[in-house]
Amino acid sequence: MKQQSVKLMDILLLTRRLAMLRQNQRGITLAELLATIAILSIVGVIIWSVFFQGTKYSNIAVTKNQMQQEANIIISKLTKIHQTAESYSIHSKGGIITVDYEENNGATHKIIFDDSHLDFFTQSMNNVIPNKNDTPLTITVNEKNSNTTISIDTVLYRLKGGA
Repeated sequence: MKQQSVKLMDILLLTRRLAMLRQNQRGITLAELLATIAILSIVGVIIWSVFFQGTKYSNIAVTKNQMQQEANIIISKLTKIHQTAESYSIHSKGGIITVDYEENNGATHKIIFDDSHLDFFTQSMNNVIPNKNDTPLTITVNEKNSNTTISIDTVLYRLKGGA
């Protein structure tokens, strides 16, 4: 009986100690804190890099879109000149395209395509007479501060009258 009483006493003491240990576990350990900080840091770095990579690609897309618009403006003006002028010449040097053209009434004009952020290039052509042939043309646009480049191939044409 004494042995059972001692065992019962041991069980009671053990139960009390466990209850006291549970009451003292209200905080977090240093290991738990460090693990939490490490996980949050990794997640933060991943989110940060994805955000800035997305921003970088967005800026590149905006730049290419602006370059495409500038090339389309040049092509539009060159098409109008090709369709209305008696003759014209195109010169490309140092990132600037210069077009000299003569209207049907003999008046001469000069258009310069230049931009502070972009370089424009095309093949030079002298004394183009639009009535004779269609004119293939490649316009290349480079951004001055980066390696971003676009090229557009087109054909300048004049509507030909039927016989």
